[in-house]
Amino acid sequence: MYKAYVATGSLHITIAYGKLRSNQYGCLDAFETDQDVQFLVTWIFWQYLCYCVNIDFMTGEDKTKLYIGR
Repeated sequence: MYKAYVATGSLHITIAYGKLRSNQYGCLDAFETDQDVQFLVTWIFWQYLCYCVNIDFMTGEDKTKLYIGR
């Protein structure tokens, strides 16, 4: 995952999801139910979606005006 980040400058959601799904490092063992895992994946998805459409994830404000001007 780190090599992909270094090579591209960003981490694609499919790479992160694939690594999470493989559970190679036992990161999913801390979750008690499947619903907990679904919550995490949904949170990651919405965060990535907000990044793609240039909306601040925490406030919901459009960040386009920061780059284009006011």
